[in-house]
Amino acid sequence: MATDLIARGLAAAARSAAQSFTAFADIAASPIAAQIRHIDAGSGTARGMYMADAGATQALASAHPLFCRADALGRYFRLLPDDDNLIPVACAGALGQAGPVTDASVDDRAAIQAALDYARAIGAAGIRLDARHYAVRRNPITAGDHAWDPRLNGYRGLLFRCQSTALWKSTHALGSDLWRRRTDGTAMVQAEFQVDADGYVWRGGGIWVDGVGGVGTADPGVDGCASLTLDGVRLQGGLPTSGNGTWPASTATGDGWDLTDKGIWQANDQHGGHLTFRNGAG
Repeated sequence: MATDLIARGLAAAARSAAQSFTAFADIAASPIAAQIRHIDAGSGTARGMYMADAGATQALASAHPLFCRADALGRYFRLLPDDDNLIPVACAGALGQAGPVTDASVDDRAAIQAALDYARAIGAAGIRLDARHYAVRRNPITAGDHAWDPRLNGYRGLLFRCQSTALWKSTHALGSDLWRRRTDGTAMVQAEFQVDADGYVWRGGGIWVDGVGGVGTADPGVDGCASLTLDGVRLQGGLPTSGNGTWPASTATGDGWDLTDKGIWQANDQHGGHLTFRNGAG
């Protein structure tokens, strides 16, 4: 992290001398002079500073192509975190919108996850959301079983996976809402449930937060676990229930309670970190 703090400081000092591009992807066709180490690409909330340094490698580009890529001469540049050590989700293409989510809203789920994964890869503090509303389309379970523990089904059905301590921060004055909606933009209803191979009713998961260790292992303390902080970020649009708390939920009607109905889900049978909500988050 100290390296990135120094890199951001150098990038800020060199911003006026950086070569500018409308989009970061444009560098693939551009031979950038060797003396230029900084790329200023994008506009608005999707504007970022990209740097050619020891951290910009082919391996990073292969794993996170939205944030690291080579110019026409084969030199790699990577996105630096902003001044708050956060990765803007807009740099992954998640622009969100000012008004309510509709059938025309683009699904920003994959882009937000990509920003979260990149933040983890480079040791940034988390992700930055600048828009008022984001569409995060339902991510159904497509195969497999074991919905009671998504680690066993390849994390299918979850909207997001948080593998390390992360801050999700909204810069919008009213905060940022992530709306799980049908593809036509309308709210889902209780009848839209799935039954997995183990017979569990699955309405859909929200954010999975990884744990460490297991039953019988020593507690590493909160600093050794993944923690999640939502700052002005709200999860909206979960499938409603009838209020019937009977276990298990009916596989015929979906009515009742099942353990898959979680907006934020910390890993089963593992040590976990803090969940923190501030500035109206929840």
